[in-house]
Amino acid sequence: PGSFLVGEGYCMWNYQIKPELKAKLLEGNPLYKFDDAYKAYAYDGRAIQDINIKILKNIPENFRLEYVFKIHGKTIGLYHGYQFEPEKLFYYAKLINKDQIGAWRDVLCFDFGEMADKTVLVATGNKMLYYAFREAVEHRWIAFASAEEGWLIEEIYQSI
Repeated sequence: PGSFLVGEGYCMWNYQIKPELKAKLLEGNPLYKFDDAYKAYAYDGRAIQDINIKILKNIPENFRLEYVFKIHGKTIGLYHGYQFEPEKLFYYAKLINKDQIGAWRDVLCFDFGEMADKTVLVATGNKMLYYAFREAVEHRWIAFASAEEGWLIEEIYQSI
């Protein structure tokens, strides 16, 4: 199974999924589609999932800090507002420094290892508090300062 691609300064093994694993994946999710998204990334450098990440250099006008999350040692600010032109946008995410957080604001985290002073662990029972945020992520009504914020927000979305 698989083959090797060899070039000057590299050797890459093209793994092919074993039929047993493929059958097991389809057993757990019969609608799963084996696509070429990873191949496009690995060989062509095209980050297929990153196409959906809206990048804005600056925080949109009239957006205000609503939530602060801590994940993987990074602090990310989630700004909320309303923008309908040029496209619908309700949230903006940006990595921030600790000094940009007001003394009264709690920092939300998902792991005991991230807990520090002024940090609150997000409980699974609080999911309705974040309904608007979840809806914005699902409909792509959110923009990011960079792709890194997009990846972090995707992880946060999975946790709340």
